[in-house]
Amino acid sequence: RDYESAIPTFQRAIDLYPNYADAWLELGHARFHGALYSPSMSVAERTEQCREAIRVFQDGSDRLRKFREGLTLLDSTQLPIGSDLPFSAHAHNKSLKDLREKLAAGETELFHRISLVYFAIHERENARDWAKKAIEGPKPTVEQLVLYSQILAELGQQAESAKFFNRAR
Repeated sequence: RDYESAIPTFQRAIDLYPNYADAWLELGHARFHGALYSPSMSVAERTEQCREAIRVFQDGSDRLRKFREGLTLLDSTQLPIGSDLPFSAHAHNKSLKDLREKLAAGETELFHRISLVYFAIHERENARDWAKKAIEGPKPTVEQLVLYSQILAELGQQAESAKFFNRAR
């Protein structure tokens, strides 16, 4: 598990294609798991490495959000008059909607990962806030709902926790 050596590869992928969601996820993952599994790191170094993972995940979610918001739906009035270009506004817009959904799912997963890292470094309020953002996404996963439920339980909000645990089942 040499997470440290994977970091430059994911960073290079991001440099080449800044909207590559999986590269952001894996770069943050490598930083987080590097902190968890490196026997030579002190607690302070592990915590700082976790905070770096959080920054990576946040940067990735910001990048994806800006890219998603910049996608423009078109209609035939936006083409030059007399254009001979083969164009289907419907097909174009469907592709963009599909891409937006995929980007939104990537953002949601980044929110979930931020929450996991905060949970690992015992910052329950921050973990709760990011987990809530994750489950507010288009299709929350069982894992996201269970994490949010666990965080709420640890913060003493048992009734609310039970609601999300039951939703996960």
